[in-house]
Amino acid sequence: MESLAEQVEVCRRLSDSELTSRLAGAVLRERDALISALIHIGEFDERELAQKYAYANLFEFCVRKFGYSRSGAGRRIQAARAGKRFPVVLEMLAAGQLSIAGAAMLNEHLTPENHGGVLAAAKGRNEDQIALLVASLAPGRRRRDSFRVVAAPAAPASPAAAPTSPSGPGQAPFALSSDPAVPEAASPEAIRRVSFDASEETFDLIRRAKEVLRHRFPKGELDDILRLALNRLLADEDRDRRRIGALGPITAAVPEGRYIPESIKQAVWERDAGRCAYEHDGRRCDSREWLEFDHIVPVAEGGRSTVENLRLLCREHNQAAGRAIFGGPARASVRRAGAPARPRRAGTVRGPPA
Repeated sequence: MESLAEQVEVCRRLSDSELTSRLAGAVLRERDALISALIHIGEFDERELAQKYAYANLFEFCVRKFGYSRSGAGRRIQAARAGKRFPVVLEMLAAGQLSIAGAAMLNEHLTPENHGGVLAAAKGRNEDQIALLVASLAPGRRRRDSFRVVAAPAAPASPAAAPTSPSGPGQAPFALSSDPAVPEAASPEAIRRVSFDASEETFDLIRRAKEVLRHRFPKGELDDILRLALNRLLADEDRDRRRIGALGPITAAVPEGRYIPESIKQAVWERDAGRCAYEHDGRRCDSREWLEFDHIVPVAEGGRSTVENLRLLCREHNQAAGRAIFGGPARASVRRAGAPARPRRAGTVRGPPA
């Protein structure tokens, strides 16, 4: 097999017609590889293997394990789910009649009743045209919130640094490592942008906050106002800002049933460092969202609300643990349209409540 350097050199020597022909072949192979990846992602998703391997969800698995960008992972997952439900989506992708971005945008709008007509209307359309099609399927729907770094200060050039490939010398475009390092946080000088479509009530609250706080923040900048409001909110809601002593001693008398005293909740929270405690082959899930207090021995089987019998689990791992004990259907994110919601596992308490 030719090395990358050899492939580059061969490409440079091609005539225009040869280059055009080989490019077309490369695009077809890329498309075939993409379809194969989507099929595998869809099956991987159906089996919930990301959760088994101690990732909070498939999105985190794709980003952390395979090095996909966040947008790239999201598009592949949504397109894979669309193809899993409606194989014609994969056929259209293979034929070049639909882009992966288009398939991802359409996924949550496709139903058994409308998918034929919607996909026919999307055939051959570009991303902007499919966005208009989606808007017609869900009129008045809000845009998704945006929360991202949009610019960072330029790093000083190092004259001694030798040019390398994006992945480093001798490395593949991405490595299937056990868990690639998490990218470092953006520097304080980076520009961050947050945008969302606000309700009328939220809009009026922001406007009133700007008026009330004008003496403190003469410019009326939302960054100042939201920072103050969020710090006050998290002072009450964020368990990472609390300590066990402030909630009183942990008593020996533990009530029966699902009730968990605040002091015990806080002790479990601090022991588990405010993150999911699920582990697999030495890897621990690092999710800090949708955390719930899980009874290791369920209340239905006599479990008590003690520090030793409680742990923090993200919702996906809590529900997976419940299915392992009590059985149950697939998770809500991949349930078929119209399927009933799954009852929550007995003995769990959502957290972190105030």
